Amino acid sequence: MWAAPCLALLLLVGAPSALGQWTTCSPEVCEQCSADQLKCEKCQPGYHVDAQGACVRCRDPLADTCTATRTLTCQTFNSLAPNSEMLYLNHKTGMCTACPGLIYQGPCKTCGPDGKCAKCNDGHYMNNQGLCKSASWAGLAKIEVLHPQLTQECPPLCRKCNALGCIECEDEYWEDEYAYFPTCAVYKDAAGRCQKCTAHAYDTGCTKCDEKGRCTECGQDDASRVASDGATVLDAKAGRCVKCTDPLCGKCDPQKPSKCAFCAKEPYWGYWDTDYGVVYRDSRTGKCESCFPHTVEKGCLECNGRGECTRCLKDNMRVLRGGRCVPCSAFIDFCEYCGSEGKTCLSCTQGYGLEASKCVPCP
Repeated sequence: MWAAPCLALLLLVGAPSALGQWTTCSPEVCEQCSADQLKCEKCQPGYHVDAQGACVRCRDPLADTCTATRTLTCQTFNSLAPNSEMLYLNHKTGMCTACPGLIYQGPCKTCGPDGKCAKCNDGHYMNNQGLCKSASWAGLAKIEVLHPQLTQECPPLCRKCNALGCIECEDEYWEDEYAYFPTCAVYKDAAGRCQKCTAHAYDTGCTKCDEKGRCTECGQDDASRVASDGATVLDAKAGRCVKCTDPLCGKCDPQKPSKCAFCAKEPYWGYWDTDYGVVYRDSRTGKCESCFPHTVEKGCLECNGRGECTRCLKDNMRVLRGGRCVPCSAFIDFCEYCGSEGKTCLSCTQGYGLEASKCVPCP
């Protein structure tokens, strides 16, 4: 009597659910499966492993690797567009963005974090407009005669230059190209020279300096929050970053760092760790706290002042109950997807079929 739902389930093995989630170790999405073949440990590009060991499609369709909440790396080029534009990770939006006019396998080799070409392919050079041009011997000799400024090497820290000097400085200086974060910001001084803002290193939270080497922006992206181990705020008078007393604070008073205006949405270590609790303000202490153990991997998206979860991810895999996100299987044995109250099962785990709102084992 219950063979029909089980047969239907078997026919769906290797197919995604309506939620874009794969519940098997299908090689189409799973690169490395667990020893018992029940959970995926590493997904194919464009997917990430959720708490149940299933591969879920990245929210950003152009992501190569991701977590449940953010894009980590982008595809080399936009495979969804006919012109195959190269991509870069926009740290302000957290999304993969096309580098305008830079075509994959074209003259440009690397797209920079500002969406402009950072390095040309072999056989090309970058002119003072930031464009990669063919460097054939005959062509290059002609260019040197007519426009010598186009082939001159720009000074250190200068991104774009001409015969008169530097037009545009780099945004950041990397002492170690393999480091996780830049060493410091780069600015143009009054003489038009590019300088390292060494007085305000990146790990102080400073992301931009003026022509006098004074810091003008602090903690403007997730990376700088991680580098400085928490939130920083600009002291405009002193031209420097002040570290907030509460590391999970979103913004504090530079004259009184212990005074937190509001909490950050997520802890700074969420930049690396996908299993973190969202940040809430403790109603008793007034401090900003991470809502652990109600983590985003368990589906919790918001907590109240008592550290109780008040909003769960709407994926039909869990129900908000008693201040936490409870999986469907806690209400109906072997149920994977259920209704909002956990009373009705919509889909069972692998090896079980749905019959009269219950999950029964397949023969």
